[in-house]
Amino acid sequence: MKHIQKLKLLALILAAVLMQNCGKEKNNWQIKGSGITSKVVYLYKVNPMEADILLDSAQVDKGKFVFENSNINEHLAPYKIVEKGKDSIAFDFLIANGERLQVAVKDEFDRAFSGTPIAKIYNKFLGFRKTEMNDLAELRKILSDSTLNEDQVNAKMLIFKEKMQDLENQKIEFLKNIQVPDLNAYLVLREATSTGVLEKELFGKYANALTPEGSMTNYGHKVHRIYEVFDAYALSRELDLLDTATIRTRYNNLEEDSKNSEFAQEVLKNLEQKNQ
Repeated sequence: MKHIQKLKLLALILAAVLMQNCGKEKNNWQIKGSGITSKVVYLYKVNPMEADILLDSAQVDKGKFVFENSNINEHLAPYKIVEKGKDSIAFDFLIANGERLQVAVKDEFDRAFSGTPIAKIYNKFLGFRKTEMNDLAELRKILSDSTLNEDQVNAKMLIFKEKMQDLENQKIEFLKNIQVPDLNAYLVLREATSTGVLEKELFGKYANALTPEGSMTNYGHKVHRIYEVFDAYALSRELDLLDTATIRTRYNNLEEDSKNSEFAQEVLKNLEQKNQ
């Protein structure tokens, strides 16, 4: 009788373990990619304004790869895939637990996502980035064209700046209409901090693109925090461009709240290192 009871107990434990494992597998997200030319790709966890964290690597078979992982909560989380080789490619994506995402890669600025609720929205947003890269290529042509005189270059530069301003306004308007809070806030934070925005007025335009729900996310809180202490944030992004005297003067002129920010601490650390 005791032997039967032990067998029943063992069977119950085994069933519980199997159910737990099935639950974990079901909760994992997955991304499948195609169009890769290298032999290995790497998966990174993206932490906006911080260093990315290497999580995994995968072998590429006939241009295809697969990654599986899981988020620590049920929110969308950003990741990056990096292909290191002759034609190195890096691109990020957002995914939630349980989702199955596909990506077709043509080049660094041309890729198409499918299979998740936000895939179409994200693809449309990537269209802005592709246009920006094409415009920058056009700018390089203008600057390297030796047949143009100074007036012609200035005229073309004026047209280019107007074109870029119009594109930025379109992008910000697009961000305002993203109704997925995590996606809205993440893209606002990424665009405002990774595209060299150092004017508070322009940063404010990005901050105003947050939806009410997006403002309540962790990414939204970061956007608002940067705006509150923007002078310290901007200074921390210009450390490699400024001389020590200018950095110290601007640091001393910061308001008290800005001086207590993490960005001001970064500036102070930079000054201390230069004095050593």
